[in-house]
Amino acid sequence: MVSPGRSAPATPEGEALLRQAIGKTKLSIGCVGLGTMAMGLGLMALHAFELDPDTKTWGIGMTVAAYVVAAFFVVVGALMLYALLVRLPRSNARLVHAVQNDPGRVRRVYRKTIKTEGAENLPGGQHCVCVELDDGTSWQLTLGIRPELADRVHEYIRSRAPHASG
Repeated sequence: MVSPGRSAPATPEGEALLRQAIGKTKLSIGCVGLGTMAMGLGLMALHAFELDPDTKTWGIGMTVAAYVVAAFFVVVGALMLYALLVRLPRSNARLVHAVQNDPGRVRRVYRKTIKTEGAENLPGGQHCVCVELDDGTSWQLTLGIRPELADRVHEYIRSRAPHASG
């Protein structure tokens, strides 16, 4: 038992739990990024390969507008994949290091559930754990529709950083 105000020891199980939470967030970003790119490429393919006969009747303005929208989707999807593959690994390593090795840097940790407007009273939603460090960097770990993993991740980070506000 850890006395009040003192950090619980870092554990391999806790680190694995934290990495599992990060993995779920990365999976969400990857799926949305790929889906966004696919929508843009699909719109381009409709016209370029005449997959929809109605695209033959498009004027120049409609064609340009369709390609601009499609390019926007491709760029946004590519940026999401860039963030996933290049930026997030460094950022997530900082989070794991802070929680595992320097919990005094954790300034705030709290749970939240993201729900659709108008359905706030219904069960479900996306369960998240939000962590903020003393330098102002923050993470929102989106952990899916079941609250159990979010509860476990939140409890572990709180045990490592009992001083953090909620």
